[in-house]
Amino acid sequence: MDDDESFICCPICSGQFVYPRVLPCGESICLACIKANTNEKVYNCKFCNKHHDVPNEGFPENRHLYKLIQSLESKLYRGPLYQEIRLSLNNIEEIIRDVSQDLNNGKHEIHEYCLKLINEIDLNTEKLINKINISRESLVSQVLNFEKESLDNFDMNSKSIKNHQSTLNESRNLVEVEKNFLKSLNLDEEKLKDKISRVKTAEWRLHSEKRKLKNTLFKNFDLNFIPNKLWLQVGRIEKVNNLEIDLKKFREIDLEKLFSSKPDRYHTIEVEKMDNGNFVFFYLEQSSKNWIVEIHSFEEDRTFFRCLKEVTGEYLNYSRIKAFKNRIVIYTCFKNSRILRICDENLKSLVCKSCPYH
Repeated sequence: MDDDESFICCPICSGQFVYPRVLPCGESICLACIKANTNEKVYNCKFCNKHHDVPNEGFPENRHLYKLIQSLESKLYRGPLYQEIRLSLNNIEEIIRDVSQDLNNGKHEIHEYCLKLINEIDLNTEKLINKINISRESLVSQVLNFEKESLDNFDMNSKSIKNHQSTLNESRNLVEVEKNFLKSLNLDEEKLKDKISRVKTAEWRLHSEKRKLKNTLFKNFDLNFIPNKLWLQVGRIEKVNNLEIDLKKFREIDLEKLFSSKPDRYHTIEVEKMDNGNFVFFYLEQSSKNWIVEIHSFEEDRTFFRCLKEVTGEYLNYSRIKAFKNRIVIYTCFKNSRILRICDENLKSLVCKSCPYH
């Protein structure tokens, strides 16, 4: 160590000061050396050869020297390894503080952790509610505009309304007359046949009049509300298991031996798990570059295998598969075309749509 840096070390043990203490004679030494040379609360000073009584709280800390050492340490560059060690030690101290706080305030930490998640849920819910309210205002505004147009139209079509009222009065009179007729004890069959014809005609006419009136009221339009059937979610809570995975507990499978054809090593093998527990694999055949979809079961009590091979004639640029409710969606992207196919759990094609791409 350079002479100009010697002041950061204890003059007795030559160790670097951590918490330097000041003796009554003015010298500064480390706490370990004070303890080593103290007997019955009396320190035998090697600098002034006197006996210093040790206070109950110990000799005072040399705060000025401590701050000077801290400042010097932050400015000195002692190589990359030293810097890396210092950084790691600082990180360790920070982690120690965090863990100590967690240990001392365990219940509080649990509460704060969960409260933070609840706040995130509430914030996202509020954003969704705002979006829903904006959507509602837009829909209600459309309905109110339609209502105003219909009311204006109603006032402008008083003559047509009177005609509808006249037809309605005629129908009331008909109902009253025919009900009185049915009260008669002696009903002639021929008269009944005549009456039913008149009544059916009136019934049809009134149905027609009802439709006409609705068209008059709403200017030949219907306004329907179509609800959004997509499931609106605030989000979801995902519980993640932080235990380390023991790979020894898992079964290792050689995919090249599993597949019916050798996969192209330059193309990613895609895999999806179906709801029934089977696994779907998508890969390119190395020899032909055709794409292949295979379904395998790894349950010990059953075996299941299906294979779908597609001869493409052109190189596959991009692909994606997705398993959902035991349906398999296969998307393939080629230079000149895009194809979307939906298959069942036996790889039977249910829907296949393609489009050219340039």
